[in-house]
Parts: sequence; C-alpha cells; structure tokens
Amino acid sequence: MPAVIIGPTVAIIGLSLAGNAIGDLTKQFVPSNYSTYVSIICGLVTLFTVIACSVFGKKMVKMIPFIIGILAGYLVASLFTVAGHLFDVESFKVIDFSVFKTMKWLPDFTFITAYKGVKDIDFAYIGTIVVAYAPVAFVVFAEHIADHKNLSTIIEKDLLNEPGLHRTLLGDG
Repeated sequence: MPAVIIGPTVAIIGLSLAGNAIGDLTKQFVPSNYSTYVSIICGLVTLFTVIACSVFGKKMVKMIPFIIGILAGYLVASLFTVAGHLFDVESFKVIDFSVFKTMKWLPDFTFITAYKGVKDIDFAYIGTIVVAYAPVAFVVFAEHIADHKNLSTIIEKDLLNEPGLHRTLLGDG
C-alpha cells in the first residue's frame, strides 16, 4: 500500500492506543502504595528510550527499540524500588521483587517432552500433519509470488528471475 494510506492508518492506531498506555501507567499492579507519578516517570523513560533508539540508533538498535525501551523502563523502576527500600519510602516501591524468590528459573521445555513421543510417530500422524499444513503452505507461496509480481511492476524489474523464486520462496514459507 502507498505511504499516503499507511501513514494515517498507523497514526490512527497509535493515537487510539495512547489512552490505553496512559491508563495502564496509572493502574496499580503491585500490592504496595506506590506513586502514580513514579510509574509515569518510568513510562516516559521507556517512551523516550524507544524514540531515541528508533531515531538515533544504528543498525541493530533500530531493529529492537522496544526491547531496549522496556529494559530502560524496568531499570528505572528497579532504581526507584531499591531507593524505596533503602530510604523506607513506600511510594517508590514499584516492583515486587519477592516474586523472584519462588520463580522457576528453568522452564519446562516442550521439545524435551515431545522428544519422548518420537517413537510413536507413524504414517497416519505424518499424513495428518501434511493435510493440516499443506494448504497453509500453498497460500503462503501464492502470496509470496503475488507480492513479487506486484513489486516487479512497481520497480520495473523481474523479481521472479532476479533474485529468483529459488532464493526467496522457502525463506518466506
């Protein structure tokens, strides 16, 4: 779609979600009596970190600005919480660190459990998987070819030959 359509659509989605973001900042998710202003400060740090990474970041930083923003906001919230515990200020205690005491540090990986069932795989099971997923693969392949044909007309270069479907099709599927 052209930028004239995508730009306003993204702006409308962002503006409609802005109210939810502010509402979530002012909710109390932890049992303490923390200040709403502290959570707004953490949210603003997160927001401005994401903006700075998106605008001024280089290569990898521009690809993961939300992860960096979340980490920056959590760091600020951690600093407030530590300061709250050191100076006994209840309104600064944003994070409840007691959850980490009982947290399971190594999750139950599904692939370990699934590996035990490999001996039970037979042709009927494989046939069920093929019947379930083959139509999805055909839809993805058809969409990929249609995208390449559309882009080829826009840039006036045959993308089906250069770089070629043999290089791009499996990467999309």
